[in-house]
Amino acid sequence: MATLLRPLVVLLALLVVAAASPAPARAQQLQQFDANQEAVLTADELTYDNELGVVVARGNVEVTQGERTLLADTVTYNQRTNTVSASGNVSLIEPSGEVMFADYMELMDAMKEGVIRDIRVLLTDNSRLAANGARRTGGNRTEMSKGVFSACKPCEEDPSRAPLWQLKARRVVHDQEEQVIRYNDAWMEMFGVPVAYTPYFQHPDPTVKRQSGFLVPTHVYNSNLGFMSGVPYFWAIDKDKDVTLLPMYSTKKGPVGRMEYRQMFPTGSLLVDGSVARSDQGINQLFDTTDATTVEEDKLRGHVFGRGRWDVDDTWRTGFDVQRASDRTYLSLYKITNTDLYNQNVQTLTSNAYVEGFMGRSYASANAYAFQGLRSTDTQRTTPYVPVMWDYNYVSEAASHGGRFSLDANTMVLERNDGPDSRRASVIGGYQVPYYSPIGEVYRFSASVQADAYSVNNVRDPGRPDVEHNGETGRLFPQLGVQWSLPFVRQGEEYRQLIEPVLAGFVAPNGHNPASIANEDSVDVEFDDTRLFNPNRFTGTDRVDGGTRGIYGLKTGLYHSSGSYATTFFGQSYNLRTNEQFTEGSGLAGHRSDYVARVEMSPHPWFDVITRFRLDKDEFTIRRNETIAVVGPPILQLQGSYIRAPSTQFSNGQVQQAAGYLSSKIDQNWTVHVNGLRDLNEGNGLGWINYGAGALYQDECFIFDVRWLRTFTANQEVAAGDTIYFKLTFRLLGDLAGGFDAPKINGGNLFGSNQ
Repeated sequence: MATLLRPLVVLLALLVVAAASPAPARAQQLQQFDANQEAVLTADELTYDNELGVVVARGNVEVTQGERTLLADTVTYNQRTNTVSASGNVSLIEPSGEVMFADYMELMDAMKEGVIRDIRVLLTDNSRLAANGARRTGGNRTEMSKGVFSACKPCEEDPSRAPLWQLKARRVVHDQEEQVIRYNDAWMEMFGVPVAYTPYFQHPDPTVKRQSGFLVPTHVYNSNLGFMSGVPYFWAIDKDKDVTLLPMYSTKKGPVGRMEYRQMFPTGSLLVDGSVARSDQGINQLFDTTDATTVEEDKLRGHVFGRGRWDVDDTWRTGFDVQRASDRTYLSLYKITNTDLYNQNVQTLTSNAYVEGFMGRSYASANAYAFQGLRSTDTQRTTPYVPVMWDYNYVSEAASHGGRFSLDANTMVLERNDGPDSRRASVIGGYQVPYYSPIGEVYRFSASVQADAYSVNNVRDPGRPDVEHNGETGRLFPQLGVQWSLPFVRQGEEYRQLIEPVLAGFVAPNGHNPASIANEDSVDVEFDDTRLFNPNRFTGTDRVDGGTRGIYGLKTGLYHSSGSYATTFFGQSYNLRTNEQFTEGSGLAGHRSDYVARVEMSPHPWFDVITRFRLDKDEFTIRRNETIAVVGPPILQLQGSYIRAPSTQFSNGQVQQAAGYLSSKIDQNWTVHVNGLRDLNEGNGLGWINYGAGALYQDECFIFDVRWLRTFTANQEVAAGDTIYFKLTFRLLGDLAGGFDAPKINGGNLFGSNQ
């Protein structure tokens, strides 16, 4: 039957809120509870004893008030003692979605005091808290005896089986005001077996996303650093800012500390990451020398990384990136890497401050750059810095005949403490018109003019090293171009076939790259199919691609309705005059360029491969090749890559390397892998660069990650050796990580944390 029973429901709602809720938000609901809100009670039987002042509801009792619902077999309200009790399959569904279960509960004294028997709570994040009994005091403190907490789901086949991990304690206290759960005489169990004990432990309750406190201790042994130990501390300064501190001590290198500061703004964000250490430092590790080998003891060393982003308005935004280190080997010695700010494979640290704007089809930016080279041959006094670089790019709307006007403007000031300086102002104006013939031909006509003005100092003449250029210089470089293609398409029932020949030609004055213009942004040329049809095959503005040349290419494709496909491309360019502006190893010197080709195939969801290669124009041998392939289903999948590149000024001899990653997803939880990177250039004599193996287990409550890596490369301060890394992640409790060779933890690194 259904009836209105306001006093009973008010007391029942207060009972449940006071007894079960672990979050401060529920404490606020208790204080603001509306006692006049009507409730609906349904039950199979309802009785009232007037002499005893007792109301009893039995059988499928359901009380609904607002968004809260209480279910029980029996609910009793004693008016004389002002006591409410519920028994038999008691459960409460909170507005937040949390559900509390109990066999019996009884509260008194304005509902601030009470006891609960066999309490079980299913929280909104699916974690679980249970105890033999609980006592509620003060309206915001629940003390439980013989409590258990776990984030693991019960076994579907046998719910009584112990979860993968659970935290047990003789006494558990949930303080709603402080939003923390405390444990006394606690031990961790895995698969029902105790593995760790602590007399005291605490963690935030599930309503808390960030809370100040100590994080999991870090202990590491490294052959270069010795034994290292430290305890991170996380300080949640406010809702929009926090700091992580990690003081460490190394038996071989002494103390080292790291700090990470994060802050969010209404229109941006800020991240600053830095460290400081005292250790011996070789003079040849500094940025301003390459030949000294003296060691200075107890030197102050460190690094700072920073990143800021702010939106000024809907058009403009500004930001900065900072990457600085005290010396060349500090970062690799202390394994300081961050995927957001610094890639340990990069040999140059780049700092940048910028302002940029997006205005329809236009883009404008102002930048400043500073660099630090980490190679043994880099010196800071010859490393350039760019105090000013301004760019503006504009593309007009299409005219009635489809033509578009474009404008690219750039100014740059590049200086060195010791070496050539260059100041540049450049403007490139262009116009492009497409045309489509009745038979399907596609034409693209283009015309452009590039005007450059330079002021240079100490620029060496490449052909005459004893000649130095100083003063003002410039050039005016016009260029005309046309591109033609005719795609042939044949459509079948399941396949679509494409054959498309492509021809192009460019006409421009020869040369126009005088030695008096410093080459700062067009030094390294990587010639492949992506650059074959570019008007300028150089990578920057300081060099132009002059002369008259023709280009041909052929595209083919085979596409299946299932999504599988195979495509190819093959092409070459021809200069009317011998091309002397490119180096011999670039593949563009002489009349004819090298052949460039690309093959891309995906005949099956378990097979993907793409390869780009450059063939010698005379011998038809491979001069450059890049291949990436993914083969196999998740149960056994191979990812491989191969690169072969000729010698450049940035590499010592030819580069030839192969990498492989073989993984097996055994089931929905387990994945194992082996990996390796090998130098295939016999002249280097390096062989393996590194190889390793690992295993990963993950489910809804636990992650176990273990890896081993053997590295065969070394630098001035860091010796080759092994890395053993493991990480245990207990959801809601945190991480336990460690290993050898300063492994990454928390998705960052040894001295970082990711709350």
